Amino acid sequence: MAMLQKIKFSIGGFFSTTTTVHVRNKGGKLRGKSNQMPPSGQDLHCVLELSGEACQAWLLEFEALDIENWEDEYVDPHVLDGTQWSLKCKWKDGKQKRIGGSNAYPEQWRSLLHLLGQFEPSLLTEMETDDDETDKTPTNKIMYASVVFGSGGKAYHYISDDPSLKIGDRCIVPTGPGNDETIAEVVAIEYCTETDAPYPPGRTKHILRKYIAVHEEGAEESEDMQEDLDEMQALIDREEWSDLLDWAREHHDDQRPGMGLKVLDAYELCSKAGLDDYGDIALDIGALYYSGLSVPQDYAKAMEYYEQSARIGNLRALGNLGYCYYYGRSVPQDYAKAYHYFILGVLLGNDPNCLYKLGDMYLNGYHVAANEDYAFQLYQLAWDANKEYGDFFTPDIYFRLGKCYLQGIGTRCDKEEAHGYLSRALDGFYRRRKDDPFVGKLISSCEKILRDLEQDMQHEIVGYRH
Repeated sequence: MAMLQKIKFSIGGFFSTTTTVHVRNKGGKLRGKSNQMPPSGQDLHCVLELSGEACQAWLLEFEALDIENWEDEYVDPHVLDGTQWSLKCKWKDGKQKRIGGSNAYPEQWRSLLHLLGQFEPSLLTEMETDDDETDKTPTNKIMYASVVFGSGGKAYHYISDDPSLKIGDRCIVPTGPGNDETIAEVVAIEYCTETDAPYPPGRTKHILRKYIAVHEEGAEESEDMQEDLDEMQALIDREEWSDLLDWAREHHDDQRPGMGLKVLDAYELCSKAGLDDYGDIALDIGALYYSGLSVPQDYAKAMEYYEQSARIGNLRALGNLGYCYYYGRSVPQDYAKAYHYFILGVLLGNDPNCLYKLGDMYLNGYHVAANEDYAFQLYQLAWDANKEYGDFFTPDIYFRLGKCYLQGIGTRCDKEEAHGYLSRALDGFYRRRKDDPFVGKLISSCEKILRDLEQDMQHEIVGYRH
């Protein structure tokens, strides 16, 4: 089996912060990087390295997971909120594996979290405790850790409040009368009651936190970026255009200074290489210019590439052109042209994005006669069509259906139904806030509507009781 090159793992839940861990295998060392802030608050990007036997043992355990043969997707369709996760792996022979999950997990899930938890301890809290493991970690006893300062030094006892701490970990402990923070290594762990504890619990100091080696962020980012650019150049030199396209899409949302322009160069090279999916490539380039997250925002250039993609029949491009005319971005606002592109997207592929935007036009009477009943029907059709297209447009459709039930637009007024749709919409908006520069206003609007609705429902409950 080929040697692992790098991993990117992300996990997040309802209204929770997404945790992302990057692991690279380079020069006989594993370097793990997490976006979570350590307890001391010293840096947003913490780096921990494993080398030597620890590195080899980790790689062997990872190989045993047989991730190359995992399913591409693990989804529980009966749960709308909860935990969303993704895993991207790349091996040094060029093979890649992308896996996504929503409230469902592979059999080796706990083993994966155990390995990644060595770089981001918060992942260990995601692991469900088996019955036999409960016996191994007594909850009614105090966890004592013996630590040493330097090699071969005397061992000192501290109480640990972190159950994930293990022998070999380095930690920060208070020392001396001033409780100065000092790095120590854990050499033994035992669980004791107050009667058999090595020192009285009330007089024993506590370990402050695990020690995480932090590198200079700028140097670390620079090294990582250079590795990515070297990989890009190697693909260009070998004229491996399909792999270069995969590289560009992997880094599409990379906002490190200068990376967006390199991604743009990669897309342009792929577009000239005669790949079959030129429509998607033009759409990707247009999306870079439209968002302005990693390259200078330019709606005119976005329109140019969207039009190239639309001429090939790309549904997303048709919807994007409709948006440009609907909101007047880089072109004069023109509801007739917006309607034209949205209708094309529906006729050519029953595109859910185009369907719900047509619903907006009928709801507001833009270019067409206002018709609330038809608007609600279009929102329902968009929801049905979206099941075949993935989840990206789901929160937008939920948001509209929720407002319809709240205000009785084209359907009955039903506050409970409205609350369900709006809550799920807000969850979806939060999940894509990193990738969508326009989602902030939707989040604010949805939060306000939900607050007002919940207050209204609470008043009704109180009034009913009296």
